[in-house]
Amino acid sequence: MTSGDRQPASASRWKAFLSSIPGPLVVLLLAVAAAGLAGLDRLEAEAVRAHAAPWLIQLAKDFSRLGQSECYIVPTLLLLLWWWRVRPDRRLVRVCFWLLAAEAAGGLVTRVLKIACGRWRPSQLAGGHFGFAFFSCKAKMNAFPSGHATDAMAVALVLWFVYPRLRPLYVAWVVMIAAARMLALDHFPSDVAAGMLVGLLCALALRPWFDAEPALTVQADRPCASEDQMNRR
Repeated sequence: MTSGDRQPASASRWKAFLSSIPGPLVVLLLAVAAAGLAGLDRLEAEAVRAHAAPWLIQLAKDFSRLGQSECYIVPTLLLLLWWWRVRPDRRLVRVCFWLLAAEAAGGLVTRVLKIACGRWRPSQLAGGHFGFAFFSCKAKMNAFPSGHATDAMAVALVLWFVYPRLRPLYVAWVVMIAAARMLALDHFPSDVAAGMLVGLLCALALRPWFDAEPALTVQADRPCASEDQMNRR
């Protein structure tokens, strides 16, 4: 395949990515992030510190563990092996690869931003720490953006297209993960909004490579063509 043949395919994927971006949702997430950086972040964190019971904060921390990346990656790998070797299904194998790629891309972007921004976590407010220190690998200074929110949004978006019947469940899951991270004093509102945006864009950017009709559907039409040829004979 020549470079001239590859360029139109790349351009079509780029157009597909741009056309699939949900404008209202992106605007909403940007608005929440902007409001957080403008003052909402501190107000929300101080309200949680002042009014949330310790047991509720601990419950939020425990629930947050369900949103760790391994909770998505391990089941996806098991399903990938099942649909690849036990009950072959090319479409579902492609979906698993899309999930894994979205998780990897979102995690990489999030990690780079965390280190570059070096934002203090809400739990450090008691010590007088707030804002961005930039370029830090310390966990207590890796609040922006939220990796849990990135993972939740990336997985939810893939499933949104693959199995649309449970879309309300996907939305509820992302909201609960985001709320738990803020209630646990691990992230500010702008952190989770930025994480959602990263997960959304990474999953959508990879969609043209993985969310396509499998070759099996093309092969399914071939017997009809061969049957027509036999009839002509």
